[in-house]
Amino acid sequence: MKIKVKFDAEATLRAFERAPANTNRDYRKAMLESCKLVQQGAREVHRFKPNTGELARSVSYRVNKYNDGVVYLSEKIAPYGKFVHEGTKPHDIFPNKHKMLRFATSPNTALFGGGRFWRFHEGGFTYAFGVHHPGTKADRFLYKSAWRNQDEINNIFGRYTQKAIKEAGL
Repeated sequence: MKIKVKFDAEATLRAFERAPANTNRDYRKAMLESCKLVQQGAREVHRFKPNTGELARSVSYRVNKYNDGVVYLSEKIAPYGKFVHEGTKPHDIFPNKHKMLRFATSPNTALFGGGRFWRFHEGGFTYAFGVHHPGTKADRFLYKSAWRNQDEINNIFGRYTQKAIKEAGL
């Protein structure tokens, strides 16, 4: 995925030479505004069904001292975010601390099962020595948001570039 930013390099260089602090400040503001736009778009574009809203709240952004902006999923808020965003391959799930997995099911389902992972049903729960998860399809909502907003991001940087050039007196 590419986001193209158009600007007049010579005028920008002259503005930076005349007023480096102001030009740097303006580019930082442009990057912050662009990252916030992608963040808000990602919270709206996703395909996943929100239960608690943690994954949407985990979409964060930061701009470092070099004005490099990053929009990311905070693992502190939603550690599972990368699996929703990038998807997973088919895999087997086994119990960690106990002998069997237990999950709620409707009555009279999955009474006994053979095959790879033996399971049985008792009292509204199914017990199994393991299960096969078919994998999760990727929902790359961060990329979709950046792609959808690329024209607006170009406009933001164009506006702040013009402001920096104007403030430098060019």
